[in-house]
Amino acid sequence: MPRSVSDIFKKPFQKYKLEQNHNIMETCKEFIQNKKLKININEILDNINYGEWLDKSEKLQNLTKRMLESMLKFKNDKIKAKNNKIMVKNLELKTRVIKLENKAAQIQSFI
Repeated sequence: MPRSVSDIFKKPFQKYKLEQNHNIMETCKEFIQNKKLKININEILDNINYGEWLDKSEKLQNLTKRMLESMLKFKNDKIKAKNNKIMVKNLELKTRVIKLENKAAQIQSFI
């Protein structure tokens, strides 16, 4: 692409450029790596003609919405799993505290 042509896109690109978000980037990478259900690319892209993405914004919005909902579900499942691990750890710690309190009470009774 000639430099003069690429220069045309610089200003609009800068206008709509989003700053990099590490959390979203990591979530996307993890989602893609761990995705169990594969999207049938042929089913989604088999009838796309030149300019269709721009002409039919509702289709793009629908696809984007589905992707974001899938990512949200994936992230929520991960958060639930982490919360469950934390709850188990908390129960273990509470049990240890109770045992230590009981031992302290026994020692107090000897003194």
